[in-house]
Amino acid sequence: MDKRQAYEELKAKFAMKDEEIAYIGDDLIDLPIMVQVGFAAAVADAAPEVRQHAHIVSGFPGGKGAVREVLEFLLKAQGKWESIVAGFLCPSPLKDLGQ
Repeated sequence: MDKRQAYEELKAKFAMKDEEIAYIGDDLIDLPIMVQVGFAAAVADAAPEVRQHAHIVSGFPGGKGAVREVLEFLLKAQGKWESIVAGFLCPSPLKDLGQ
């Protein structure tokens, strides 16, 4: 019922500040973390109160592409998306797995 302890443990483990963290929520239990982090997102089928406190609301429900959509949004905002796509377009060093 309270995710704050786990959040604080993860934040300490990775030596991060609240403003460096993105969080995706869907229910009331997520609100304490959502108002604390630097970037809060909600899935399309999140509780209305959760959507209200999100910086962005995915067009997809939880488990149906919402996380991917939010990650793509963040990577584009950081200017990293193009290089990620380009990395998938480069020939693989493992061209022939049979050798």
